[in-house]
Amino acid sequence: MSAHPLTALTLTLLATASAQSGEVRTQAEALTRLLGAEQPQAEWFAPEFLAQVPFATIAAQLAGIRQSYGALVRLDTLEGRPLAVYERGTLLITVASLDAQGRLTGFGAVPGPAPQGTTPSPAERDTILQTLTRVFQPETVDPALFAPEFLAAVPEAQLREQFSAIREQFGALVRVDLTGNVPKVIYERGALNVTSLRVDAQGRVTALTITPEVTFSSLEEARAAFAALPGQVSLLVREVDTGRTLAALNPSRPLAVGSTFKLAILGELQAQVGRGERRWTDEVTLTDADRSLPSGTLQDAPVGSRYTLRNLAARMIRDSDNTATDLLLRVVGRPGVEAQLGQTAMPSTREAFALKNPANLACCTPTARQVWTGRRGGGSSRRRARHRSRTSRSSPRVRWRATWNGS
Repeated sequence: MSAHPLTALTLTLLATASAQSGEVRTQAEALTRLLGAEQPQAEWFAPEFLAQVPFATIAAQLAGIRQSYGALVRLDTLEGRPLAVYERGTLLITVASLDAQGRLTGFGAVPGPAPQGTTPSPAERDTILQTLTRVFQPETVDPALFAPEFLAAVPEAQLREQFSAIREQFGALVRVDLTGNVPKVIYERGALNVTSLRVDAQGRVTALTITPEVTFSSLEEARAAFAALPGQVSLLVREVDTGRTLAALNPSRPLAVGSTFKLAILGELQAQVGRGERRWTDEVTLTDADRSLPSGTLQDAPVGSRYTLRNLAARMIRDSDNTATDLLLRVVGRPGVEAQLGQTAMPSTREAFALKNPANLACCTPTARQVWTGRRGGGSSRRRARHRSRTSRSSPRVRWRATWNGS
C-alpha cells in the first residue's frame, strides 16, 4: 500500500461544467490573458467553475506559478497541447475549456519540460546542491527551510505529510544529481526531478516543484521490464474510452490485487458522480470506526473531521491512504465496487488488516466459531467471543459472524 508524492506547487485547478459550443474568444487568447496577467480577474471564469474552485484559491496558485516561473514569455504547443513558456520553466496545459462568453469552464496544468540552454553558474549549482540536500536528507522535513509565502501556499501539516509520503515510497536519500537537464533527487528506491527551485536572500525555499522520474519511454519498454521481474507478473493496460488493449503480459493470471483495488473504488465513485448521484463537493465525516492503519495519515485526524469526496479520492490515489479508501468505500457501497472488480466479498482495508491480525487467529478455530454461533456453550461464552473481537484503532479487528457446521 504505497504512497505517491504530490508536487508542492503544481497547478491543479480542475473544474468541470457544461459549456455551450459557441466561443467568442480562442483558447490561445484566453490562456495568454490568464497566464500573462499579474492580477487575474474573477470574470474570466464561468460561475460553474468558481462554484467548485474559489477565486481566492485560483489567484493564490497563479501567483505561486509566477513567483516560481517568472513572467510568461509565449504560448507554444507540445504534442497538440498548449505549452506556456515562462522565464524559468514551462507549464503543459492539460485542460482549457471555454463557454460561449470566452470564460474558462475547466483549467488544469502540470510542469512541462525544462527550458533548454539554462546552465547554472558554479555558485548557483552549489546553492541548489546544499538546498536540496538540507530539504530532502532528514527523516523529517524542517519547515524552517521554507519561506513564509511558501508555507502560506503549502501549510506545514501538508508539507510534512507530503515529505513523509515521499520517504515512505522511495526510502532514504542517496544523493543529489546535478548532471542532467534538471536537478535529480536520488533515493534508495527511485528518483524525483526538481523542475523548479527558488530561494530568497535568507536561503529559504520560496518555490519547489518535484515530479517522479519517468523510467520507461514506451509501453513496450515497460512491458519488457515487468517480464524480467522474478516471480509471477501480470500486466494489462487498456484505454478507458475504447477498451483497446495497449499492453498485456499474462493478463488472465490471477494475483492478489493489493492497493490496486482502490482504482475500482475511484471508478465507482466517478460513475456515481457521472450519473448525478453524488458530487465531488459532497462531504463525509470521519468516525472512529472508519480509521484504518497506514499507509496514509488520515487515521490520525480528529474524529468529526469532514472531507470532500474529491479530497478523499486524491488522498486514496496520491497517498494510498487507507482510511480515505474506507471512507469512500462506505459512501459508494460495496456492490458497485465488487462489480467493478468482477468479484464479491470485497473487504475494507481495516477488515483486511483485521484478517491478518494474529490476535484474531483464535476466532478462526472451529471451537471459537461454534461458540460464536451458539453451537457450544451459553451466553457468557458468546460474550467472551464477542469481547475478543472488539474493534481497536491501533489493531483493528472485525466482529466475526462465522458459521461452521461442525463436520
